[in-house]
Amino acid sequence: MNRWQFEQLIDVLDGPDWWSIGITIVNAMIMVWLGISQYKLQKRQTELQQRQTEAQEYEIYKQLYMLLVQVHNEVNEFIHNVSFGTWGAYYQADKELLVRKEKFINQLKNDLLMNYVDYELKFSKGLFDKEAYRQILNTMSAILFHVNQAIEKDEVNMPVGSQQIPSIDGDMAADEALHIAQRFKNAEIMFNGLMNFVEQKRMLGSCEDILKIIKGKCKIS
Repeated sequence: MNRWQFEQLIDVLDGPDWWSIGITIVNAMIMVWLGISQYKLQKRQTELQQRQTEAQEYEIYKQLYMLLVQVHNEVNEFIHNVSFGTWGAYYQADKELLVRKEKFINQLKNDLLMNYVDYELKFSKGLFDKEAYRQILNTMSAILFHVNQAIEKDEVNMPVGSQQIPSIDGDMAADEALHIAQRFKNAEIMFNGLMNFVEQKRMLGSCEDILKIIKGKCKIS
């Protein structure tokens, strides 16, 4: 290439058209880079939101799982606890048993009510009857309140000898309710309350089906 041709090439490259093309290419590259960066950022934000949603869902399912297990434990042991708590020998060893139970039942009831809307939206009545759980917790709380009030007022005739607690496999018959109620000054009221609990317990049934469903949903990717 001679000097004249070289100078012509420089003039062409220095021309406004080439500068416009160069600027356009640079701008296009910047836009592509910005687009890729924005896409990656949105993807990370979407993944983060998904994990946060999964974590929130997990907490709801975890809370319900723990609530169900605790409520059914208390329901299954309720009659045993009332019987032991009003038996002289055991009462002397642990006078606060039924007071602690009353507080714990009230705590479970509050936990249910605090998450009631979430449970209402996520579970059908056929799978998780929230109202049935609320009612039986109310009944247990009311019974324990009256029992503790009666003990405080010295209106409970606690047997002092040995007693044999029948094995009831998580259920209770009328004769067992009557056996406990006869210790109280207001035996009829106590008997009716205990029998109301018995009926609600039978209607409540098991929680195994919903526990299996909750286990399947308690997963975070």
